[in-house]
Amino acid sequence: MELGDGRLAFLSQHDQSLEAELGSFVERLSFVMNLVWSHTRDFPAGFSALFGGVRDEPRFKAWAQVKQLPTQLSYCAYPSLSVSDVRRGAELRGILSETLASSSARRALELV
Repeated sequence: MELGDGRLAFLSQHDQSLEAELGSFVERLSFVMNLVWSHTRDFPAGFSALFGGVRDEPRFKAWAQVKQLPTQLSYCAYPSLSVSDVRRGAELRGILSETLASSSARRALELV
């Protein structure tokens, strides 16, 4: 999100700890995160998008924790469910709202 003064804000809602979420970034999206965040203030320096930055996991996590801001409001419609649980429920609801074919009935059983 652009803040109007040339700065960007990265907003994230996740269903795991910040430590685990940042670990996922390192594992799955380090190249992309380096491309985006390498132009931000105090981001851990690297030689390029391939080295340093997010790939330097301890420094990246320390940087992210220092830079995070608490939210004033958080809402969760299903506090005991993960994002995956909610997605499965939405898919199942969609399947059951239509006439069941054998393939969709099989998928519905997989989701339950």
